[in-house]
Amino acid sequence: SAAFELAQQVKRGDLPSPERVILPVGSNCTSAGLLLGFWLADRLGLGLSPRPVVVSVRVTPWPVTIPYRILGLALEAGKLLGELLGRPSLVPDRAALASHLEIDPRRLGPGYGFATDEGREAVRLWDTHVGHPLETTYSGKAAARVIAELHRGLDRPTLFWATKSSATLPEVNDDEVAWASRRMRRWMAQAVVARD
Repeated sequence: SAAFELAQQVKRGDLPSPERVILPVGSNCTSAGLLLGFWLADRLGLGLSPRPVVVSVRVTPWPVTIPYRILGLALEAGKLLGELLGRPSLVPDRAALASHLEIDPRRLGPGYGFATDEGREAVRLWDTHVGHPLETTYSGKAAARVIAELHRGLDRPTLFWATKSSATLPEVNDDEVAWASRRMRRWMAQAVVARD
């Protein structure tokens, strides 16, 4: 539905039809959903024609974020949708989706959850010039790609898809994780220290 909402916004004239949509990719689900949604919006004549390329900026390492997985999720969702609606014409083929997917591995840094200098700078610049808060694990790395594009002279409509929630995460104290095994608590404590 997010792709359809974007198509409606373009149709209303709220923004130009993007040629590319840049977003972070971790679990692959948002990238797969947008990839399928943009194909469906084009197929159903809802707008977004030509379809935007989904530029997924890797925040998790290979083999988690690879085209095979993203395309597989999009194809399976498309098949299920086609079956549920009884409309096989709504099932895309792999090539149609693959031609509109780009994976950017250059901003991952040392791994998931580790901030990069480029990501930190993107978060700082975004806060200063846009006013929308980002973070360093997901959105900062994708914003770094947008900023790199701007430095290269971005000359086509490009949309930054921020998936960061604005909700503040609650503080967690030791009592709330007391249910976890000692080994799990030790692992959680090391993970927090390693990423600070």
